[in-house]
Amino acid sequence: MTFRNGSRAGMGYLSREARGRWPTNVLLDDATAEVLDRQADNVARYFSNPEREARFLYCPKAHRKEKDAGLEDFEPRPTASMQGNLVDGQRLAGNGTPIRTPHGRNTHKTVKPVALMEWLCRLTETPSGGRVLDPFMGSGTTGIACVRTGRQFVGIEQSGEYVAIAWARIRHAEREANATRQLTLMGGQAAG
Repeated sequence: MTFRNGSRAGMGYLSREARGRWPTNVLLDDATAEVLDRQADNVARYFSNPEREARFLYCPKAHRKEKDAGLEDFEPRPTASMQGNLVDGQRLAGNGTPIRTPHGRNTHKTVKPVALMEWLCRLTETPSGGRVLDPFMGSGTTGIACVRTGRQFVGIEQSGEYVAIAWARIRHAEREANATRQLTLMGGQAAG
């Protein structure tokens, strides 16, 4: 891929202007990957599904409400920012102007959308009731997806801060799932 300034993708560092915006979460099905294979040398496909369901998903970044669900007892803190340069404790844009640091209860840098992880649980053909292992649990989004899709979950995380966040978020998802099941059993309609 060649950018307007003549730089090429995959050829070392690209300036901020050349990088542009990349989609947050895009996964390809076999047919789309085959089309790209004809156009490019190396596009990997990691999943197969005998039911041949459509396996293309675009999922926007997780909303703050989704990231912080279940963390009402946590103090809002500055969240990790991937933008700008840190100068004397202040994030600055390339032109030197300050960047507002967002605050939230979930401070993990790369929180995935729950819908994406639910889709991946189904895509990898982990059966309902099956066990999903997440060796880099972060703030627990895969665990929430497992609760919502009826799968068992084992998560591993080295950061104590993130383990506490994950635990609270997964417990919240379990309480929501139990409330929905009870409402359904009583003949009510589950919200959603």
